[in-house]
Amino acid sequence: MKRWALLIAILLVWLPAAVHAHSSLEEASPKEGETIKETVKNFQLTFDTKVESGSSFIVKGKDGQVIEPQDLQVTGDTVSGALPEKLEPGPYQVEWKVIGADGHPVSGSYSFEVKTDTDSTSTEAEEEKPDESPRTSKENSGNTGTDQPAPLLIGLIAVLGVAAVAMLILLMRKKR
Repeated sequence: MKRWALLIAILLVWLPAAVHAHSSLEEASPKEGETIKETVKNFQLTFDTKVESGSSFIVKGKDGQVIEPQDLQVTGDTVSGALPEKLEPGPYQVEWKVIGADGHPVSGSYSFEVKTDTDSTSTEAEEEKPDESPRTSKENSGNTGTDQPAPLLIGLIAVLGVAAVAMLILLMRKKR
């Protein structure tokens, strides 16, 4: 009986922590949804857990052109790198793939836009229009969903299932 109680206690403590240990994007430079006035060359992505070597990111332009960073560095919870040249005006998407401290790969993406003063597509009306509820990278990190509520729910269901089976076994032993 004590073994079952110990097993259930261990599972109740360990399983939810293991399920929710995947990395998610906390901050990025440039930020999610940001419209930057100056072209950017350096990128920095910060996650909520330590990320491992092998983590990376790319930048895609509106025409699908892939721009790979040079001098990619993974340090602690941060992946950073510099693009070979500054970005031209237009929309861009950052696609990241990291290996979290738990060893699980997680990927996601976010978008931003470069609009310089010489960008002919920009109008005065667009510049005067207030930004409509910008999303922060923490609110919408572009995760694939692998570390969001679904795994936590699955973990909770698994723990409850194990607890139910253990209770049934205990009840059956008492009847004997």
